[in-house]
Amino acid sequence: MRAVLICFCLCCVTLATAQNNLIDSIKIALTEKPKYFIGFHHRNTIVHATPTTLYGLIAGATFNSKVSLYAGGYGFSGIQETLLRQSSNFGEDSIYRYVSTRNASIGIEYTYYHYQRLSLSAPLQIGFGSVSHEYKSADKTTLVLKEKSNMVPLEIGTTAYIELLPWVGIRGGFGYRLQLGKKTAFQYSSPYYSLGVSILLEQIYHDLRKRLDA
Repeated sequence: MRAVLICFCLCCVTLATAQNNLIDSIKIALTEKPKYFIGFHHRNTIVHATPTTLYGLIAGATFNSKVSLYAGGYGFSGIQETLLRQSSNFGEDSIYRYVSTRNASIGIEYTYYHYQRLSLSAPLQIGFGSVSHEYKSADKTTLVLKEKSNMVPLEIGTTAYIELLPWVGIRGGFGYRLQLGKKTAFQYSSPYYSLGVSILLEQIYHDLRKRLDA
């Protein structure tokens, strides 16, 4: 029992030390000159067993290539066409349901590992938005009912970046998107993944300026 207690105390001390080191590292990075960026932030997810793309656009700043702070908007619309048969609640034999989400989020991404051309980082986001359900008649044109509920999306994950050239690389990651709120919002919580080419426009701009000034 004493050994378990000692191990527990050591774990607590280690976690507290790591947390303090992380906070200190972020504080130091934020004192550096920021580099501003804007870009797409799409992610692939699964909604009710249907592959779906969550579209995003963000803008923010990176400090000392260590910490990024950003804000953006996300959403998908008109997806998940579901045929509901014998829908007595709507007074029709069949009806179609469509799902849309919209949210604004703020986030922080911390680079915890860097070796040569490989960087690993941990993004964390929180936001506020809504989930909408549209119910249309069998002709898919007549709107029968529209329901809307608020949500608070919370995301956490990990991202890897491999530099191919000073201004282009491959970025991929995975994580989980938890949508807090009523059941209509919570049911769309799901894991996500992303993979694509990342182009650093600011780096291209600086390289061109150097060549023109030379």
